[in-house]
Amino acid sequence: MAIALEWDSQIDNTTGIEPSAMPLMTLASTAIDQVSLDMETARRNCLQYLPTDTALFLATPEDKELLRLQRKHFRPLLRWLRKSYGVDLNTSSDMSGRISHSTQAIRRVQLIVNQLDPFTLTALQSWTMDCKSLVIALALLAGETNVSTARLAARLEEESQVAVWGVVEGGHDMDRLNLAVGLSSAQTFMLLLWDADEMKEMLSTWAKIIAIDSNI
Repeated sequence: MAIALEWDSQIDNTTGIEPSAMPLMTLASTAIDQVSLDMETARRNCLQYLPTDTALFLATPEDKELLRLQRKHFRPLLRWLRKSYGVDLNTSSDMSGRISHSTQAIRRVQLIVNQLDPFTLTALQSWTMDCKSLVIALALLAGETNVSTARLAARLEEESQVAVWGVVEGGHDMDRLNLAVGLSSAQTFMLLLWDADEMKEMLSTWAKIIAIDSNI
């Protein structure tokens, strides 16, 4: 029904179909036509963010306010991954490099991502690419954060620059809008796919596979 409403909104015959106004249709089509046919590529698209994940790069102590905000937003997510699934990810303040993680941490994130069906994986991929963070995306999927908080977390560094240098019209304002639409659309997509009991079952499955990994 939601996707049908998006089609019904395509009423301007002069411009043709506007995919940008059909985010749910885009996600569904991606899941059916791309992700379901090549799950491994979608998984790699998510996992490749771990060495450069937004939530793992912290400002230097000299930038006190940004560092405070990063700790406020990122620490709870990293603590959740560590305590719930034994995923202990490294952080860095060296913006010029990539972060190396333990084999165990990478394997456990892979185990979680590998459990996802094509539609859920599509939502995770969308969140990951929008936030430039698999950590934030996993937290969104698990209900450990919400869209508003995730949007703030994903834009901390850029917004700190805006506070100093001001907004570039047609740049920063569009980035804010596109991120808000992307995150909200994927969230709506997931709410249409999953109910609360199914979400609990998914999280239970994650815990079980990590428990098995811990005993190997």
